[in-house]
Amino acid sequence: MFPSNWENFPNECREAISTGKAIIAGKIGGMYDILNEDHAGILINPLDYKEIASKIKRFLCHPYLIWEYILRARTTLIKKIQ
Repeated sequence: MFPSNWENFPNECREAISTGKAIIAGKIGGMYDILNEDHAGILINPLDYKEIASKIKRFLCHPYLIWEYILRARTTLIKKIQ
C-alpha cells in the first residue's frame, strides 16, 4: 500500500507489481499514471483514512480480486516496458 501524497516515478510500485503484489495507492502523480490504465490497482485519496480502510477490507473480504489486480497490473507494466 502506497498512500503517498505525491510520487513522480514510483519505483516501489513497479517493484511490488513485478513481485506479484496487488497495489492500493494514492490517486496522485506517478502511481495514478501506472495503475489507472487498465484498472491495474486500487486508487485512493491518501488523506482519507476511511477510504484506505475500506479498500484494504475489500481485498481481505474478496481475495479473488487480488489475483485480478495482479494480472492486470503485470500486463500493464509489461506494456509500458516494451
